[in-house]
Amino acid sequence: MIPWASMSVAEDRIADQLRTLFAQQAETQKEIASLRAQLCERVEEKVPSDQCWATLKTQMFPNLYKKEAPQEAPQKAHEPLPPPAEPKVRQREPVEPKSRAASDGRAEDLPAAASSKRKGKLLALPAGSAASMLLGRWHGLDHNARKKQWHEVYICEKTGRLRCLTWTDGVAPRSGRTSSITVRNSGDEVLWGKGEIILDAREIHHGKAVWSNPDPKKEDWIWAPGW
Repeated sequence: MIPWASMSVAEDRIADQLRTLFAQQAETQKEIASLRAQLCERVEEKVPSDQCWATLKTQMFPNLYKKEAPQEAPQKAHEPLPPPAEPKVRQREPVEPKSRAASDGRAEDLPAAASSKRKGKLLALPAGSAASMLLGRWHGLDHNARKKQWHEVYICEKTGRLRCLTWTDGVAPRSGRTSSITVRNSGDEVLWGKGEIILDAREIHHGKAVWSNPDPKKEDWIWAPGW
């Protein structure tokens, strides 16, 4: 083969390839322009044309236009929330336990002045008599033998006579009933109220107060010492 002939054939092939590449490039440019126009029409927001073009190039040629791709702002790391504050615990003040007497509805000790005056009156009664042994605190049941009752026998400061403060379960001590007690025969004969109910002088020496009731339909009152 003649050398110059082979060279002309090679040049023709190269020329054909160049023409093909130029034609493809022209078609590509047309497609790019068409896509660019469509993209700008479909974008709802008012975005500048340069930005549309940069976005289109990035989508079509990601390897060539990596640097032109818009860089997203780095997201800030979420700062850890502060630990919850510890709840404040209110310290409760210690509550003093109620005495057994208060829980049963009974009164506490009477004022010291009144107690001292009553103790001074004890000398007016013969020592060892039924009346002197009746002084103090007692407890028992009511005349129906159903409810608890508490009693305190003392000498009234104004009259100098024996009196008894009585209150029933469920009633405040200050709202109790006060009854008079009559003393006769050097303190060995003790009468309740109007004198119908009589204290058994023999039982009082055995540490128990028994009030005899003349009415057979009613029970005798039996008191035990203390509250």
